[in-house]
Amino acid sequence: KCVFQECGKCCAGIHMHEKAGSPMGILCCLTVEEGAQPGKAEQYKRKIRDLAARAELLKTWTKDRRERAERLAQAFPTVPRS
Repeated sequence: KCVFQECGKCCAGIHMHEKAGSPMGILCCLTVEEGAQPGKAEQYKRKIRDLAARAELLKTWTKDRRERAERLAQAFPTVPRS
């Protein structure tokens, strides 16, 4: 069971969601008429999009960094010491 009393998407309380039969969080579909705070759902969607874009960028940077390291290792192989 969720420990939060307020929805991260629409900022309405748990009782408003129970009354409307809407889940809290990413699947929330509460309307302003049902108790959602105006503009909060759009703000939440932007935040999720921004986080997804950051994750994709980090993934790309990590992959590029790994590929550069591999190319350097191939270009300058280490000489075994005796």
